Amino acid sequence: MVNIFAVFLGGGLGCVFRYLVALFSKFVLNSFFANPSENIVQNTVSILLKTVLATFVVNVIGSFIIGFVFGMYLKRPFSNSVKLALTTGFCGGLTTFSTFSYESYELLKNGSYILGLSYIVLSFVVCIVFAGLGVYVAEHV
Repeated sequence: MVNIFAVFLGGGLGCVFRYLVALFSKFVLNSFFANPSENIVQNTVSILLKTVLATFVVNVIGSFIIGFVFGMYLKRPFSNSVKLALTTGFCGGLTTFSTFSYESYELLKNGSYILGLSYIVLSFVVCIVFAGLGVYVAEHV
């Protein structure tokens, strides 16, 4: 029962953090692209960045956190409930493969092949690198 509560609590916090990252990303991008341009490329990039940036950021952060937590757990085991709260709970609530999948599908469906494929490749490569970085940092703390 403690493990279920730990996952529940971590998941709730992860979801709230994800929402805050989305709000912050939208705020930053709205500031950066405050004035609509007649340049269709700039407008397209603005719209696409506003769509995928928050998902990319939370997936990178979550990849680092899960790598760090597992790295620390392997180095100095701690409570299984804490591990579950941080990995299954927090990272599960924070990251979002389903949103990433849908956004990728939409980009490709709408003909943004270069951006769509770049988003897919960058997401996988950067998230794997950050998971490894998290493990590395945990091993050297």
